[in-house]
Amino acid sequence: MNGKAVRIGELMRQHEAKLGQRDASLLDSLHRAVWIKLPLEVMRDCGRAVQTLGGILAVSTRETFLNQTEISRHAGLPLGTLRRHLKTLDRREWITNQGRQRTSRGFLRRTATLTVTEKTREARRFYGVLPGWVSRDLKLPWCARAILSVWFARLMKLNAARKKTNYYYDSLEVFIEETGADKFHFPLSLLERETGLARHSVIKAKRCLAETGIILLSTNGSESDSMLPNLDYRIPWFPYSNE
Repeated sequence: MNGKAVRIGELMRQHEAKLGQRDASLLDSLHRAVWIKLPLEVMRDCGRAVQTLGGILAVSTRETFLNQTEISRHAGLPLGTLRRHLKTLDRREWITNQGRQRTSRGFLRRTATLTVTEKTREARRFYGVLPGWVSRDLKLPWCARAILSVWFARLMKLNAARKKTNYYYDSLEVFIEETGADKFHFPLSLLERETGLARHSVIKAKRCLAETGIILLSTNGSESDSMLPNLDYRIPWFPYSNE
């Protein structure tokens, strides 16, 4: 092995040491993983194209000159998919593609200017949360990603509630156990309304997430299934962090 390869390997080990262990729990991912916001109104209107919008919002809430490769990295999507989504978002007026604008010196920019519209900024109040590791490591169908984003948003709210107790509860696991697992009941009607998915797609998504091992799904005989976090589920190390 040459010296350059040894140096790269050492840098990788140092980077991993800074991030901590090479895997983490679902609850750890709230703090350490990169995630994007998916406005639910846009999800209902444009479906999976909202993931590209999430990548744009991770860069800017107004306008951005970043190339599509950068947005693709944040969204966790291939460039071909991203470009199709941009056309959909532009057509539905969630963004405005202004094309290649000129710099102050009169030269054309290398990339198009994408402007986030006012209705998108207003729609950001209600959103799902999609962690980057979901797009990077899991081949989930869109319906499962949509449902998972709503589920993760609930998990984040519970964690925020725990912080308001001045960390009276040692961990989010204990907080969930002592304050009631009923917070993880998700009626089909709620998930349909939040995501815009058809009922059969919601059912498919729940089963997919259970089979993947992310959630523990139990049916109580009604339309409301308990979607508890699987505390034994492990996530690979995170290459980026929101912190």
